[in-house]
Amino acid sequence: MTETNSASGLVAAALVLAIGGPVLAQDRVLAVTSWGGAYMASQREVYFKPFTAKTGIVVREAEYDGELPKIKAMVESGRVSWDIVDTTMSLAVRGCDQGLWEKLDYSRIGDRAGFVPGGALDCAVGSVIWSTVVAFDERRFPASGPQPQSIADFFDVVRFPGARALGKRPRVNLEMALMADGVPPGDVYRTLSVPEGVERAFRKLSTIKPFIKAWWDSGNRPTKLLADGEVVMTTVLNGRIAYAIGHEKRPFKIMWHGQVWDMDLWAIPKGARRLDLAYEFLRFASDPTVMAKQSQHVAYGPAHVEAIALVDPRVLPLLPNAPENFAHGLQTDARFWAACQDELAIQFANWLAR
Repeated sequence: MTETNSASGLVAAALVLAIGGPVLAQDRVLAVTSWGGAYMASQREVYFKPFTAKTGIVVREAEYDGELPKIKAMVESGRVSWDIVDTTMSLAVRGCDQGLWEKLDYSRIGDRAGFVPGGALDCAVGSVIWSTVVAFDERRFPASGPQPQSIADFFDVVRFPGARALGKRPRVNLEMALMADGVPPGDVYRTLSVPEGVERAFRKLSTIKPFIKAWWDSGNRPTKLLADGEVVMTTVLNGRIAYAIGHEKRPFKIMWHGQVWDMDLWAIPKGARRLDLAYEFLRFASDPTVMAKQSQHVAYGPAHVEAIALVDPRVLPLLPNAPENFAHGLQTDARFWAACQDELAIQFANWLAR
């Protein structure tokens, strides 16, 4: 082959890769699906770009809204176009029960025992920890006086007067109500598993119902309610409030006591065509030294125990699983909610309407 022909061949090969032609080129492309926005942007910087630089495997991004039926249709048709999916704990558990995810071989990923509790499922491996917390406006409760310290204080409208906001759903609200009523975190789901426990949770919620000015159903609304002075306290996703504090310089404070934490995980759809590449990605993404870097972009904690010690100490206080923040939190029970979501949603709607 002449020098000119060699150059032409290289150009042609580059074009093949760009347009996704022959199977050989496609074999070095991994389709990773996640939630978009700032979260996916953090994954791009921490996982996707470095993974490509290290392995030469190109990550092709896709976004979704947690549509498990879409994944089910792919699996049942045998036309699985996604190789890796970022999934919530609830979707991970439901998908595994329905046979939609590959059973993972942890010898190809890393030490299963290194993850936080629940972070190494049969069908999904943990990535980040996030939580729902209570936050308040420090201008309304300055440090010179008493400040809310525990979940019970959120329900104490005498010592800490003012309007509140809650998410418009039973999940998290019922757990926080029971913890505020004195139920230890380890007993919350046992209590909710019987009718008397559910009634107890709703009774506690009823004590602050007249003070709930807003029932939020989008993640950005709680910080706006605080910023506009419409409420003095609200439940909120920790990443949203951390952004408001760190980037928007809002005078808000996070109360970690009583947080209800959850997790996102990586899963491989059953029948994924590039299984070997998917395992390469999971091994890379489960490396504690890699996982620790994501917290520099979003205020979520790494799901690997060793990674938390590697997080930038300036960022650590804003993470759910910083040791001092994790001590008085509750892990969401995905199986409980999978079984009881519909029934409790009806009870919550009826309670709300009264």
